[in-house]
Amino acid sequence: MALTGNNLHTNFKISSGSETIRLFNSSGTIVSEIIAENLPKNTSIGASINTGEIVSYADTTPGYRNSSQEYLGSVQNEVIFSNQGGLINESFSLILSGNNSEQVIRYTIGNNDPTENSQIYTNPIEIAETTTVRAQIFSDNYLPS
Repeated sequence: MALTGNNLHTNFKISSGSETIRLFNSSGTIVSEIIAENLPKNTSIGASINTGEIVSYADTTPGYRNSSQEYLGSVQNEVIFSNQGGLINESFSLILSGNNSEQVIRYTIGNNDPTENSQIYTNPIEIAETTTVRAQIFSDNYLPS
């Protein structure tokens, strides 16, 4: 860890797979420990400013206070597309799956990423020409897949 100006800065990155991070005092005693596990890209975890519990954040905020928008974690399952793309010779019905009963799949047609306001997937999407479909799984109080 290095001191840059008045800020402490680490000289390492946290693995997106699974990693334990520990803070020690000058006596070598662990004063805090956190397990970083299955972190989506460009998100962060930290202690809630409200409860002190470990929560997830949609954005990283190096050098600044964490966002007030906190999540219980992130959706770990991924959308399964019935067709993996490529050249097609005839139209087809694209089926999206991978969510459980407490989750919804939201999708967009085009280059925009889905948001919590995007269309909810309920029926197969008819594809007749070159089309970009983006989809994510959403669940209340969790970062999307």
